[in-house]
Amino acid sequence: AASVHENQRRLLASPHIANRIDADAEWSIPAGFCFRYPLLDPEVIQVALQAPEHLFVLNGRTRTLMREALRDLYPDLIYHRRGKFVSHPKRPEFRAVE
Repeated sequence: AASVHENQRRLLASPHIANRIDADAEWSIPAGFCFRYPLLDPEVIQVALQAPEHLFVLNGRTRTLMREALRDLYPDLIYHRRGKFVSHPKRPEFRAVE
């Protein structure tokens, strides 16, 4: 199985991120807002790629390092959720996913 860092590097090199940014912009900008991607900051990526891999997954939950870093900034709803919000470029829908 690929390591956490190998998966991160593969994702950064793939077109997935650029496609996601384009798709988000397609519906969010006309709606009057735009997404920001602070976790794509080069310094944040550098720190993430240097962090020990065991900090990324804890008790089967992914994004542990990010969740802990942002714990005091976001409500418990975000900290404890297991999924993502559901959206589609043509039909955005924001709701809590449990």
